Amino acid sequence: MKPSTIKNLAQYLCHRLYCSPTGNELICLLGNDNSTHNIDALISWIKQRYNLQQSVDLDWWDSQLRKHLLSKGVAID
Repeated sequence: MKPSTIKNLAQYLCHRLYCSPTGNELICLLGNDNSTHNIDALISWIKQRYNLQQSVDLDWWDSQLRKHLLSKGVAID
């Protein structure tokens, strides 16, 4: 996946979760302490999973992120 596509996907997921791309609430939840913003954490998270799954389906990514956050104890919707 191209870097611009990954960034767009991260922004899409951030907005779906009603998070600010410049916020920092997802950093610990996604396990990336090196990130400074939600968007950076999501980009890193996507890159890790894309190497394994190689999916470009938006609904699949949304579902995977929600499952991941639920496994961390985050109440969604």
